Amino acid sequence: MPTLPLKESPGEIFKRIYYRLYSNSEVIRAESILANISLLLVVYFDLISDKEGKKTLSKFLEGEIQGNDLLKNVKERSPDLLQEDDVFAIGDDLLRGLLDDLDKLDPDSSSHVFGEAFQALIGPRLRGDKGQFFTPRALIQSIVSMCEFKDGFKIVDPACGTGGFLTEAALYAKKMNIKSLQISGSDKDKDLAKFAMASMRIVSDQKMPDIHSRNSLNIEEWTLGSYDLVLTNPPFGAKIGIDDPTILNQYDLAHIPAEGDVAKIGNGRKAISQDPQILFIELCVRLLREGGTMAIVLPEGVFGNKQSAFVWKWLEKQGSIEALIDCPRTTFQPGTDTKTNVLFFKKGGKQSKKIKVAVATQCGHDRRGRVQNAAGDAIRDDFAILAKSFRSPKSSDWTDSEIPSDLYFVPRYMRLKSNMKNLDFGIAQGCELISFGDLVSQQLLSINKGHEVGSEAYGSGDIPFVRTSDITNFEIRSDSANGVSQDIYELYAKQQKLSEGDVLLVVDGRYRIGAAAILTNRNLRIVAQSHLRIVKSLNHEVIDPYSLLFALTLPAVREQMRDLVFVQSTLGTVAPRLKELVIPLMTKKGNWTPAISRFKEVLIERDLLLARLANETTTEVEL
Repeated sequence: MPTLPLKESPGEIFKRIYYRLYSNSEVIRAESILANISLLLVVYFDLISDKEGKKTLSKFLEGEIQGNDLLKNVKERSPDLLQEDDVFAIGDDLLRGLLDDLDKLDPDSSSHVFGEAFQALIGPRLRGDKGQFFTPRALIQSIVSMCEFKDGFKIVDPACGTGGFLTEAALYAKKMNIKSLQISGSDKDKDLAKFAMASMRIVSDQKMPDIHSRNSLNIEEWTLGSYDLVLTNPPFGAKIGIDDPTILNQYDLAHIPAEGDVAKIGNGRKAISQDPQILFIELCVRLLREGGTMAIVLPEGVFGNKQSAFVWKWLEKQGSIEALIDCPRTTFQPGTDTKTNVLFFKKGGKQSKKIKVAVATQCGHDRRGRVQNAAGDAIRDDFAILAKSFRSPKSSDWTDSEIPSDLYFVPRYMRLKSNMKNLDFGIAQGCELISFGDLVSQQLLSINKGHEVGSEAYGSGDIPFVRTSDITNFEIRSDSANGVSQDIYELYAKQQKLSEGDVLLVVDGRYRIGAAAILTNRNLRIVAQSHLRIVKSLNHEVIDPYSLLFALTLPAVREQMRDLVFVQSTLGTVAPRLKELVIPLMTKKGNWTPAISRFKEVLIERDLLLARLANETTTEVEL
């Protein structure tokens, strides 16, 4: 892999601009600093969009005109970009220094630069409260390149933010020598709409971009059925639910059908509030002409939540789900680790029998936003790989999956269902394969849920309350700060009935799902949390507990566990699908026997050493 040169990210540049403004001007309130940076960005990107603007900028940098002359020039050139009362509250010398920093940015990525500015300066809490998470350029470029473009196409993003999808669509059209696109956008946030307009002036031939600041969900603002392509990542989240009756009355998907009656969508009770992403799905479909395509980024809850089943039934009536992409949790990090997926939908016609699904496990950056690993190598961008192979009929990156009868459209889950026969169990290949559900029905295994004792019980005694964070390296750690009393232990011990050889398995949480540990005589006196499942072998001759624990470490089993996890916002769970997990039975002798013997020997020896260590140490003293 090539080693990338170290360079400043746009976020780092904007942070430096922020602190220079704070230290060298009379503008010290965060809101005022952000307002000046926003104004600076809009002016800069508007001026560099053509030769005349660049001449005006050069005059300012050479001291021939003043900063507010720049504003006057932009107001004359692009009256929709600025208000009459917009003025810089910083001196010209400082302004020239800040413009030097902006020269380090890539003009063709202007919309993403604006997004980076918001990511770096506004802060995750404020963005999250508004549901604003800016789509990474790698994902946008891949989505755009997977869509069909033709001369004369009308393209729209009804939640355009800083214009990421719109600018990439314009750049892609130039690359494909398409000259007559009509690109439109809308956003409720005035600053973001302003940024999108400035960005579009640079990369498109539309000198007055068709971008508006308005409530996009007001259907009366739109000409329905007129767009060939909708590209969008709408704001999402229950915290910003839409409760305006005048908006809700316009949408079928704001009328929730009775449970089990998803066919009667639009005739049910009107919701008191509806998540914006649900309404945006309907808006986007209604904006499309017959045969038009929607590509939309949505939180995974829409794909894997029973309460969202009526949305998929509604979509089924409108056209065909064409493709689904499963995005890694790092996609929107470091801004948020909300899990998202991508839906491609074609309006009109019948649903195709097969849906193309693909899973991206890396997105070109890590959870901190770094594009290089510790060795200095570029982090793989699976989105680009998937986009390149999208139209290849024999691509191994894409799987043709059937419509799920349970209406769970989580892409990796659909792919797993289609590829179960192809799982490679490595050292256990050739063993009998059986699901947890079949083991339970054959009374060879029991699976029981742990309990919550309540935080008020923490510290009431020295009996460990074992949580997900206490399961690590096949070992159960104990934290005295979370210890519970004898009374609480006796209350739950009767229900949990823990015994030697039971396996504690993490089934809920953020990152530790699938971690497991085995109970020994040393750690039986515990209470297991509700995010754990107590997996008990009811016949050790058929299912040896150590063989069971070893099976849970196999890559094919771990991959299944990952694909069975559904994520609601940032929290995942495998619990409702745990019985679908397939493991190899490795009790009989085979190639796996020596590995399991060594595994068991190490765990038993470690348990004995930990017991000896506990006997040699004194009681902890709180510091």
